[in-house]
Amino acid sequence: MIGAWSSTYTLAVMPKLLEYKVPMIVETSSADKITTSGNPYVFRISPTNGTEAKSFTRFVDQLGIKKADFLVVNNDWVWVQPRNSARCSRKRASPSTSR
Repeated sequence: MIGAWSSTYTLAVMPKLLEYKVPMIVETSSADKITTSGNPYVFRISPTNGTEAKSFTRFVDQLGIKKADFLVVNNDWVWVQPRNSARCSRKRASPSTSR
């Protein structure tokens, strides 16, 4: 199976993938939990939220970024990515998300 288009849907189908032993290639979902869940039938070809945040961190000082806000949809991605980015930018980015 070629993956679901968002972390929310990927996380939702993962128990069935395990139950029926169906492999899935995750191509766009980026929630770290997809990788850390330990499901042996899930394979990732896209970076996790944490990996993306770490990659961006090197540009924070270079670009003079002092504060960052995130405009996001209310799903499994939103509550992880801003926190990862903030953590990786040494607390310089202050994610302001509200439900």
